[in-house]
Amino acid sequence: MTNRLSRGVRSFVTACVLLVLTAIAAEIGLRIKDDYKTATASPVELAERLTVPCWRTVRTLRPLAERETLDPDRGVRITVRINSLGLRGEEPQIPKSPGTFRILLLGDETFFGPYLAEADTVAARLESLLGSRTDLQVEVVNAAVPGDCPLLSTLRVKGTLLSLDPDLIVQHFDISDIAESAEYRRRTRLDEAGRALACPSATLESGRHLLWFEELKLTAAATSMLSRFFEPPATDAEPNRSMGLSWPDDPAQGELIRLEQALAPLTELRQIADGTYSKFLVSTCPQPWQVSPTASSGPSVREAAGVQAGQHYLSRSVFDRVAAYTTEHSIAWCDAVPYFEDYSAPDVLFFKNSVGLSPRGAELYARVLAKRIMEETPYVWRKVSGPGENIPRAADRRAETHSHDGTWFE
Repeated sequence: MTNRLSRGVRSFVTACVLLVLTAIAAEIGLRIKDDYKTATASPVELAERLTVPCWRTVRTLRPLAERETLDPDRGVRITVRINSLGLRGEEPQIPKSPGTFRILLLGDETFFGPYLAEADTVAARLESLLGSRTDLQVEVVNAAVPGDCPLLSTLRVKGTLLSLDPDLIVQHFDISDIAESAEYRRRTRLDEAGRALACPSATLESGRHLLWFEELKLTAAATSMLSRFFEPPATDAEPNRSMGLSWPDDPAQGELIRLEQALAPLTELRQIADGTYSKFLVSTCPQPWQVSPTASSGPSVREAAGVQAGQHYLSRSVFDRVAAYTTEHSIAWCDAVPYFEDYSAPDVLFFKNSVGLSPRGAELYARVLAKRIMEETPYVWRKVSGPGENIPRAADRRAETHSHDGTWFE
């Protein structure tokens, strides 16, 4: 009887040990898989892995985080570093050093560059282009966050970014911001004048704090499976961007209201810039399907974005309306769309196997921005026609090759 009981206890202990070891092995496997998924993640998925919930701006980049992504076309590993301020790139000095002209870039993954090496981002290219045109130290701070829109950018500026003392603030705006703004406005707290105060994370507002076992990948996998049968808890999921893929030439009143609401924070940003003796500029560049029917046409890329294969949205209506808004509100405007449209082989400006600017597309956008910035702040630069003088246009085609320093040549 004693031997039988002893064998039973040993069997039970052995089973428990095997169960624990199996769980540990599964956890390790899921973490390895998660690291691989981070490397191959979409911009939205990458944002979820690089960010933490925030009471003021839905989410913020995790300070001092470091993740690897893959160049979707070449398969080269890209390291994405987040500094202590929750911004991509090097640590900006606070207070700003004397003799420094600091540019603050705001926007979404177009400026953030999740699949671009740090040196290939719009921020780095812009800093290199402008640095050779002045005796000042030019510093371009990449304050973009994947999935952001002007509403969240404004909250970030009012919350922490003004401490960087920028001389120029550049806000990227594209058609996806309309859908994002409409979604985030639903949870935004406004003051009596209608200005945004905060856009709290739904996760934080729910009041729940993760227990130790809820942070396990094994728990997350089980929760994901069960959520197919039960209602999932409130999360900070990205808005459906397919709602903002195109814009009609004759939009309905509701669409005009959503556009006006998406643009409204730009006026507040301009007022903030004026109040801090900074310049303010709004810029845009197109999505792949606004330039070419074959750009970003890798397997399932367009399908995942809600765009049909071969679709080419030709309407300029939304860009014209944004331009009219900036003119009406005395905001400097930089429209890079014609430069992308006039490019001899526009497909190379975007990744084939993902949605986003390729290194060449980021360089072109930086060149257009550099020229516009020099026009807007001529007192800083030695020669206004510098970086943009060789931007390829339809009337003056340039060779497809370019040197390592970004200089276009015949």
